[in-house]
Amino acid sequence: MRLSDLASLPVTIDLVTAAQALSIGRSKAYTLVHDGDFPCRVLRVGNSYRVATADLLRLLAIDRDLLEVIRLLTGGETDGTGVEEAA
Repeated sequence: MRLSDLASLPVTIDLVTAAQALSIGRSKAYTLVHDGDFPCRVLRVGNSYRVATADLLRLLAIDRDLLEVIRLLTGGETDGTGVEEAA
C-alpha cells in the first residue's frame, strides 16, 4: 500500500485493508485478532472487525501532517482539518 493510499483512508477500515497496510495476509490477520495479538486496536462491529486508521498510522510511524501534504499533492482537496471536502 502506497502513502497516497494511506492518505485516502477513512476514519476506520476493515481488517483486510489494515492487513494489507501491514503486509500480512487475510488469514493471518484473522488469526491475530482471534488470539488477541493484532498490533492495532480492533473494534467488533456486528459481524465485522474495524481498525481505527489513526492507530494503524501510529503503528506504521506515519505522521498525519505528511499524509495531508501527500493528499494535497495528489489532488485531494481539504478544508485544513484533514477531512476531504464534498465535491
